Amino acid sequence: MSRYRKIEVRTWSDKRFAELSPLLPSGQGLWFFLLTGPHTTAIPGLFRAGRAAMAEELGWELEAFDKAFAEVTTQGMAEADFKAKLVWLPNAIKHNKPESPNVVIGWRAEIDLLPECELKHRALVAIRAHLATVGPTYVDAFNKVVPLDVSPPDAAPPEQAEQPKEKPTAKALIKTSLNPMPNQEQEQEQEQDKASYPDSPAGLFVGSAAADEPPPKADRSSCPHQKIIELYHDLLPASPAIRDWTPARAASLRARWAEDTKRQNLDYWRQLFTYVGKSDFLCGRTQGRDRRPFLASLEWICKPENFAKIREGRYHAEEATA
Repeated sequence: MSRYRKIEVRTWSDKRFAELSPLLPSGQGLWFFLLTGPHTTAIPGLFRAGRAAMAEELGWELEAFDKAFAEVTTQGMAEADFKAKLVWLPNAIKHNKPESPNVVIGWRAEIDLLPECELKHRALVAIRAHLATVGPTYVDAFNKVVPLDVSPPDAAPPEQAEQPKEKPTAKALIKTSLNPMPNQEQEQEQEQDKASYPDSPAGLFVGSAAADEPPPKADRSSCPHQKIIELYHDLLPASPAIRDWTPARAASLRARWAEDTKRQNLDYWRQLFTYVGKSDFLCGRTQGRDRRPFLASLEWICKPENFAKIREGRYHAEEATA
């Protein structure tokens, strides 16, 4: 027996359905409306809709709608940017896989109509990451529709201005491991750190021998922030995507790069993001009692206090809740 049932979207405008007793405000009722309502499109779980319009469609008071929507978001089942009037159901794509790559190509017009905002970009990155688990032809089709450019508008340092920028490929989204640092001396340092902190990049942790050496500082302008951002998207595809990475917002990343010579190579950042990806808390795989799952952005990771907590191993312990 099939696990799925088809529900006609026009049910909500059917005359006989409209004459039935109305759906009372509740989290469960709202969830079925979000999944099947007239606002839905061919893109699983991503659609344009406002609070007032959906409340009116359901015949609910706005306050009752907000309360029901809070129930849904607390469970991590939906996210919304009601200022932009965009709603995303993160797990919808997992249960509504497109039947073919041509179906994905058919999403083009719908995607173009969605309002531009950070939630839209983050949702599209997550959808692309899931399609990578379905098959490369699906990702190729999606790339034709949404050629997401993860390179920030911030200009490259002068010495790198003439170098071609590498774009992340579909294969990069499904990388699960990366090689450690190449030379023998670095490998020995890494083994020293692993004795106290398993699976940690050399020099990451506070209190490790490699991290406690006096670090020579570097010029911040030498930081290849664009390549680090690409690594962030490749290794943490579900985390908040970067769109407007202005010089001011890039300052914390450049500061962390310049603080220690051990951070001044891309291998370190590969291992750092791989390590962050093993934290259930930082990657939204745990949920607090009174809030939805947290996803660490690159800007958040690079803030001094958060970077220090990561180096202390605070977010990889089972009891991490902050």
